[in-house]
Amino acid sequence: MQTRTFSQRNVIIGVLSGIFAGIILAFALLHFDSITAIGELVGLSNIFSSLLFYLFLTAILGAIFALAVCKISKKPMRTVVWGALYGIFLWIINLIMLMAKMKTEFPCERSFSIKPLLLLGYIIFGVILGLIYGWLKTRNK
Repeated sequence: MQTRTFSQRNVIIGVLSGIFAGIILAFALLHFDSITAIGELVGLSNIFSSLLFYLFLTAILGAIFALAVCKISKKPMRTVVWGALYGIFLWIINLIMLMAKMKTEFPCERSFSIKPLLLLGYIIFGVILGLIYGWLKTRNK
């Protein structure tokens, strides 16, 4: 029996994995007040609405991850490796967006000092995402 890789189940698993990984990483982000900074990008100043927006973003990132790795990774441990690489990719995208923002505004010293910490955070997000995705994907239907 052949299973479809771009199935609705696969996308739902990706969304759930993204939300779970986002919740785990949110504890660290709340410590650094990064959740409100994420919300401020779209005009949200409330911590609760910023957290909901952040979880919405992680759900989308989880769905994208699921669609990207569903064909190339059949084993759960490989999804962890792909998750780490996905985290590095997201960090690079974040830096590109940050540089574009700095061209229109004055650079902030704080943003330069947290780049390695952000890389670690993105890699941890990707690893957790890959771990949860691989675990949920291999569970019995």
